[in-house]
Amino acid sequence: MKEVEEIKKIRRLSYIIIVSIISFSIFIGSYPSGSLFGRHINKYLVNKFTEYYFTSCLKQKYLELLIDRNCVGREKSIKINNVIVFPKIFTHHLTLKEQEELENYNSNPKNKYEYKIIDNRPYAFDKARSLTEVLMWIIFLLTLPIIWLTRDLSIYGITLINKVGKLISKGWKKI
Repeated sequence: MKEVEEIKKIRRLSYIIIVSIISFSIFIGSYPSGSLFGRHINKYLVNKFTEYYFTSCLKQKYLELLIDRNCVGREKSIKINNVIVFPKIFTHHLTLKEQEELENYNSNPKNKYEYKIIDNRPYAFDKARSLTEVLMWIIFLLTLPIIWLTRDLSIYGITLINKVGKLISKGWKKI
């Protein structure tokens, strides 16, 4: 009877180790923001943290002596000819009226500056990566008590597998 108890302990321990390793590889992997779930969460957070702005840049003809475009400012919206334009990830997401006004303003030779859409992607990447790492470690650590509490499933699972195997072998012998 003592041997049966020892086998149950070994099965429980094996279950805990194997499922913990699987959980670690799913949630942490080689690095948390690149793990199986981490990539999706990281991508979602980057999109959530990215903000778009308008910046005004000197037009090309005014840059004869300057190397850089000399862009300044960060505006959440601009007003051109009584039309308020909000920056979007792609200019084709602007309404037709917004896009026309922005193109007319940028193509007007009288204007010394033109508006460009910029974003804060580097900041969003850093913030999302650090938050993803924390989230993945928290989720992994939360799975450990669940694994511990379900350790008896290893005994029932193996017993169930043995019973199914016996039924299949009995059926196979009858055929």
